[in-house]
Amino acid sequence: MSDLKTYLKLHKQSRSNMDGAFRDSFEVTYCEYELSKDLNKNGQAASVLKGGNIRLSIPLLPQEVLMHWLFDTQHIENGEITTHNVQSEVVEKIFFEEARLVEFRFHYESEGINNAATLITINAQRITLGDHEFKNYWR
Repeated sequence: MSDLKTYLKLHKQSRSNMDGAFRDSFEVTYCEYELSKDLNKNGQAASVLKGGNIRLSIPLLPQEVLMHWLFDTQHIENGEITTHNVQSEVVEKIFFEEARLVEFRFHYESEGINNAATLITINAQRITLGDHEFKNYWR
């Protein structure tokens, strides 16, 4: 069992959100992000970095803010995914900008305590991991 806690935080909508204020926060039970390069026939990297998908599981029934993000195809969000240790210190932070919610699933099981989950996939224009920034060149 891990002593880490992870949260999805959606930033307040403003032109300049320098203070990192957020309006919605959701505990996350699963997080996966993906960046990759194509390989040539020799197994060497042969393309620019691509990806920008973030998959999350939120142990709640679907929330209105997420449903709005899903159904409004022009709606974009900025936010972050933060992981905290047992002392509540941030041990990892992933920023995303100009992101759309591109996949939604709801999972329910009749057994167990945490038996409902909202599973989402976010596709972001930009993802920042520490000092490294990935930019998705959408066409």
